Amino acid sequence: MKMKTLNCPVCGGSLVFYKSGEHYGYQCFDCPLSVVESSTPEGALNNAKQLISLFPPIMQVQIEDTVLWKSCPVIVLDKDIKVGELMVLDSYGNKHMVDQQDIDGWPWELEGGEYVPS
Repeated sequence: MKMKTLNCPVCGGSLVFYKSGEHYGYQCFDCPLSVVESSTPEGALNNAKQLISLFPPIMQVQIEDTVLWKSCPVIVLDKDIKVGELMVLDSYGNKHMVDQQDIDGWPWELEGGEYVPS
């Protein structure tokens, strides 16, 4: 599984790492989401992960992420947050609309799926 950068759960943009004086943080430049600053880069990363974890899984998952559906890995092609569905691509090249409740495993639950900043 490929590693991902931290993505904004609100708009899907990248959460960008920054340093401001003696403080570190993550901020989305596509929307107003910002993470509570920390005195260390590690603390800022932990704060960002904590904030992201507060959002529903369908808002955390990003396009091209791998999820488990019917115990098989599938790739997320698109998502409809309002309806609660993901469009996924299976290993045979077939597209499926999947209700978020039917997902067996999210990327952060899969081995090696921890999000890290680039």
